[in-house]
Amino acid sequence: MPVDISGTWDMVSNHNFDGYMVALGIDFATRKIANLLKTRKVIEQDGDVFTFTTVSSLKNYKSSFKLGEEFEEMTKGLDNRKCLSQVNWVGDHLVCVQKGEKKDRGWTHWLEGDELHLAHLLTAVWSCTAFALGKSGRSLGGAALRGMHGECHQCSFSTLQAVSYVRG
Repeated sequence: MPVDISGTWDMVSNHNFDGYMVALGIDFATRKIANLLKTRKVIEQDGDVFTFTTVSSLKNYKSSFKLGEEFEEMTKGLDNRKCLSQVNWVGDHLVCVQKGEKKDRGWTHWLEGDELHLAHLLTAVWSCTAFALGKSGRSLGGAALRGMHGECHQCSFSTLQAVSYVRG
C-alpha cells in the first residue's frame, strides 16, 4: 500500500555508495567528493505526482514524475546519462526502473521506522542511504530518530526485492 514519504530528509548514513559509483564508471576525484557530501532530500507528493529535490553543498538535482508514466531523465550530477525512467509503488516501496546505457538500473525508497531509505541498484551492485526527517520535515509526534544505519541488513533484504522488480 502506498505511503506518504513527503518531507525534508537529511542523510544520516550511506553504505557502498562508492561501489555503486565505480559500477557507473564515475572517476576517482568525483567519487571522493561525492562521498563527502551530506545530502538533503525534499520530497513533495501530491497524489500520483512526485517532485524529488536533492540538495548538497556541491550540486542540486530535481526530478518530477507521475507514477506509472515513463519519462526521460538526465542523471545530472551523478553520471550524466540519459535514461527512460518509470516509477511505481511495489507494496510500500517506491521503485524506479531506469532503461538506458546501463542495464538493470534503478532505485527504491521506503520508510523503516522514522527513516527514509534509498537503495540505488546497478546489476549486482547496490548502495543504501538512510535519511532522517530534518527540522523542517513533517511532524512525527515526538518520535525519536535512530540516526544509525548499521550494516544495512534490512536494506539488503529490501534491495534484493527491488532488484527482482527492476530485472523484471
